[in-house]
Amino acid sequence: MQQPRPLPDEKYTLGQSQWSGMSGGPVVVDGMLLGVVDEHAPREGPSAITAVPLTALEADPTHDAWGHGVTDPLEWWVRLGATGLTDLTIVPRPTDRQHELPPAAPGLIDFAQERARHTAVIGREPVFEKLHTWLEEASQGWILVKGSPGTGKSAILSVMLDRLEAASGTESVPHHFIRRGQGNWDEPDTVVRNLSARLERICGSLGTASEGGLDGLYGLLAEAARQQPDGHRLVIVIDGLDEAALSPGESLGRFLPASLPEGVFVLCASRPSYPQLGWLEQRPGLHVMDLDEAPWSEQNRQLVKAYWRQRGPLFAPPLNDESITAAADAAQGNILHAVMLAEVFAADPTMRDTRQIPVGFEALLEGMWLRLLDLDEEMSLRVLNGLGLLAVAGQALPLSIVARLLGWRHPAYLAKFKQYALPFLLEEDERWHGGEARYRPFHESTRSFLTSGDRMSSDLRRHWHELLAEELATWPPAEDATSFVREYAARWALLHSAQAQDWMRVNALLADLSHGIAALEALGPQLMRARLADIPVTDEPVGLTERANVLARTLRHEGQWLESHPREFPSLLHNRLTCIGWERDRIRQHFSGLGSGWGLVQAVDVGDELAILRGHTSMVRSCDVDALARWGVSGGWDGTLRVWDLERGTARLVIAVDPQSGRCDIESCAITPDGHRVASAFKAVGPGPSMNVRVRAWRVEDGRSLLDIPFPPDEDTPRVGFADNETLVVCRTSGDVEVHHLDQGTKHSLPPGSPSVGDMDIDPNGVLLATTTDVGCSVRRLSDGSEVCTVPLESDNPILCSFSPDGRHVAVVTRGSAVVAQVADGSIHFRAAGLGDGVSDCCLLDERRVMFTSEWGCELVVWDMKLDRALVRYGGHTYTVDCCAVTRDGGHALSGGGDNTVRLWSLDGRVQTIRPDRHAKLVYGCTVDADAKFACSAPQDERPAVWDARTGTRLMALPTDVSYGFVQFCDFGGAQRIATLGRVLRVFDAETATRVWEAEVPVRDKYGEVSFLTSGRDAGRRGGAATSSRSHLPLLYARTHVILWERSGLRPVDLGGEPRVVSRFDEERALAVLQDGSLKVLDLDGVGQSESVASGVLGCVGSPSRFELYALMDDHSVRLLDASTGATLQVLGEVEHADVFLLIDPDESAVWAVRRPTDWSTSWKDRERQDLTVFALDGSGAVRRAEMTGHQVFGTCFLSGQLVTAGWDATLRIWDPHGALPCATIAGASPFRCVDAAKDRIVAGDQRGNLWFLAPMATLYT
Repeated sequence: MQQPRPLPDEKYTLGQSQWSGMSGGPVVVDGMLLGVVDEHAPREGPSAITAVPLTALEADPTHDAWGHGVTDPLEWWVRLGATGLTDLTIVPRPTDRQHELPPAAPGLIDFAQERARHTAVIGREPVFEKLHTWLEEASQGWILVKGSPGTGKSAILSVMLDRLEAASGTESVPHHFIRRGQGNWDEPDTVVRNLSARLERICGSLGTASEGGLDGLYGLLAEAARQQPDGHRLVIVIDGLDEAALSPGESLGRFLPASLPEGVFVLCASRPSYPQLGWLEQRPGLHVMDLDEAPWSEQNRQLVKAYWRQRGPLFAPPLNDESITAAADAAQGNILHAVMLAEVFAADPTMRDTRQIPVGFEALLEGMWLRLLDLDEEMSLRVLNGLGLLAVAGQALPLSIVARLLGWRHPAYLAKFKQYALPFLLEEDERWHGGEARYRPFHESTRSFLTSGDRMSSDLRRHWHELLAEELATWPPAEDATSFVREYAARWALLHSAQAQDWMRVNALLADLSHGIAALEALGPQLMRARLADIPVTDEPVGLTERANVLARTLRHEGQWLESHPREFPSLLHNRLTCIGWERDRIRQHFSGLGSGWGLVQAVDVGDELAILRGHTSMVRSCDVDALARWGVSGGWDGTLRVWDLERGTARLVIAVDPQSGRCDIESCAITPDGHRVASAFKAVGPGPSMNVRVRAWRVEDGRSLLDIPFPPDEDTPRVGFADNETLVVCRTSGDVEVHHLDQGTKHSLPPGSPSVGDMDIDPNGVLLATTTDVGCSVRRLSDGSEVCTVPLESDNPILCSFSPDGRHVAVVTRGSAVVAQVADGSIHFRAAGLGDGVSDCCLLDERRVMFTSEWGCELVVWDMKLDRALVRYGGHTYTVDCCAVTRDGGHALSGGGDNTVRLWSLDGRVQTIRPDRHAKLVYGCTVDADAKFACSAPQDERPAVWDARTGTRLMALPTDVSYGFVQFCDFGGAQRIATLGRVLRVFDAETATRVWEAEVPVRDKYGEVSFLTSGRDAGRRGGAATSSRSHLPLLYARTHVILWERSGLRPVDLGGEPRVVSRFDEERALAVLQDGSLKVLDLDGVGQSESVASGVLGCVGSPSRFELYALMDDHSVRLLDASTGATLQVLGEVEHADVFLLIDPDESAVWAVRRPTDWSTSWKDRERQDLTVFALDGSGAVRRAEMTGHQVFGTCFLSGQLVTAGWDATLRIWDPHGALPCATIAGASPFRCVDAAKDRIVAGDQRGNLWFLAPMATLYT
């Protein structure tokens, strides 16, 4: 409850104050009615208000002192929709878990106002008893309550939600109310975000989803169900399925999980005629309650009668029995009819004539409309205008705003408007909106009625959009604008302006990226893309079409990423435009609001793809696409099969094909031409040493398993493909072929073919099968296995095959060569020998063009077989391209690779990108000097390069070799120099590339490989610069030795054992943690002596300011130790896992513990898990925790007390120990391998060979 308001000054009477007229008012807590305010003395001082609880309506035998109750308690109970005291719900005390609920996560929507509309129901106990029975008799399932508008679906779900929460605690039941036109509540992505946010609150720290969308939602459902007490079910409540804003071809699977974890129920509601209910009706174990059918329909009629028996006597004068019966009969069991008719009766007593009561809901609306037309012209116009404005507004508005927009200056206008318009409207309580009620059409059917037919012409609708765009949804909002106005403008400014055809205003909105951020946060990238699609191609105003196209392409390319990072939109757009050749002045001319985030100083080489689809956490080995390029499927070595919505760039379905295994490698997958079924072939290992090879098939709509075939565990993984929408072909390496008919549940086998099958393809007509061996390709009929032709092509390497779109030709490809042959007779049509090594997959585009993936070339290549040369090369993947698929029209391609991504390409036209300066191969290491003036990169198989860090321009190469990125700026001879480690350790002057010092590495052959080490890094971990101070010379390490720098050269010092961690402490000392857990401090300035100071240590990092160190102990505690004695000075906290490395920033503001991803754990879900914990130095424990699974940190550095991490997921993340984690995320085009930073520059090297130079956007556009 809100805190009591103060009483007025004593010189005023209560009748003159805000307390006037309170007697009889309801007392409501958390949406539950507890009692009413009693009459009280004119002035009792600042005491509590006296209220009569509902329990006082009748005598309670257990509380004699509570009185005898009212004269006729039954009359009151009927009005309240109850039968007596036994029906009352005891308001529970908050549970301990409720007190511990974390703050609302982004995306969570408060539905308190919507729920409060439906808190009282009459005569519905049989309904609730049946729903509870369904929940109790199974361990999981779906429950659908369906009925026509007005049958009480929302009321039933709201009361069930209240009862479920009363039993298990507030916020314990995830829920969503889909309302068309109410904000973005009807957007599928909003439903997923809200449910995920609610589940995260239930799960606590264990439930932070590593990825969004339906896959993240499913994981949260499983975790929340696991945390339920014994005997409790996790129930998800979703109302209004029929109001979801689904695009053509989409199903309820856009926001509902296709399958449910154990212990989870979905309780939902919809009108019965909704065409998408077919998806729901296919759920196993679905229970349906149809409120339009017996016995529930008769209960609706009884409910309406009870409503009128309760409501009729309250009118002045009271309704007689004839009027009550007529009103109830006219409703035909429709509660919405009854409620709206009651509003009409209250507003106009003349409508109570039984001869004038409209029969049926549609007739009621029409009658109400005609009544408005019969008012005097001025009043009628005023009411119709107000209703029209509210119907177009998109969400509820306060009447003060309606009055301002329509120029109503007299208070009486509002009173009269409410009198006549209220039957069409829903009033949202003032307490939910800071003191002013808001109004919107009573129901979606009411909104449709007000905006259709002759009630609203297209010109009038455009007028209302124009008024809202100019007077309410203005951007930027005024400085003193309320939060409501700001949120409304973010959500609706673009739509109203476009519907008003105010293209100048639309152009200004598209140019303002502050509006873009706000709109992305309010709408999400998919709904924003839909609104951009409504903007026509036009020459006026200048720049409109180009801006809209640029934004639409960016949202398609990175919509999946922007879903989670909307505030990075300006920097993402800047980086993308920079990489396709836009100068900064041109970007500035087209867009404003470019002052936040980090942006590229120079262009880097990015890919040509239309969209990057992220989600896999290991390499993608197979992919396929449906006939219309709507859906794609991919399978990887992370054990997941992912179905992609290619238009939206999001995951439609994620299936863990064998979730219990320790490792699961999917080698082949396929999707039917209509996109409704998928299949995969995989090999799974574990638990333990067990191994299994299987082929499985699923229905995409619900993830239901259709087929599960085991094979001998020592057999190679088969290949799979669909011949049509129900026929799955399984080809084993032995040459055996099984043809499964999923609809009939039957199969037939083809006669055995040649063994050692390497690849297979099915022609587009689903008639022929091509298989390859080490001697060529065989084409057979799927019906009987009879041979059509053979194409010889001997090779020591695997051979690939692919049919042309018309099925008349087949390509046979091996490393370096290929042929295209006629299917009819096997005759060679074209032969080519210049493809090169490393072909990993192929698709025949037509009789002359073959598209293939160049595995280590990281390209898709379209090859002209007649000319024997490449026509076009598509670059984007950065660590092998392993598979590809092409749509039947040849317009789009899908590919997957070792960088864990799936990429969508347009083969008709490519994104025009420039080709900036980059290294030919990946950048292992990079470093920047303390003044951020120069940088140095260390690529694979190439000399290191010196760059101008201010402009990102390559200056020169250093005349030396470098191993694994070992370059670092350091203080050498009083100046900043570049130290490089290859066969020789050399130091260079950055400005001239002059060598100023060098020393042979004499211990390489004797002691093993020599490496650079920097503070806090592991002893065998390769990579570039991390956290060391540039005043330190790099520490060198070789197995059981560290190597000291001396004027005469380099000298090894024995550590006395194999270390776990070696790091630099300061200029004179180093730290080493040996495998036995002993911690040694090594004297670097003297003779290299070491002293053991502690035991039981797993890792450590030295304090930048004192002779102390931070250590990870074998009991998982993180401690501050005295470096001289090993004594514990402070216990900072504990980590969950011991496999972490510690970092400390140069300002020593916090200790960071970063968990490494494990190689292969008992669960495929856990093996890539990575997280980060920040510890305060005062011993108060962990101050921040963050999940970063999939990030896979390759490099770290610090910048102004913030940690910067470079990850395999192609992001740079900036972490602030005192703010949100991460505080910024920079999206790259390929995995980042290293990072360093100084002053206003971040420098990072990626897998593609780029060196990224990033500066604050505010600096770039000042």
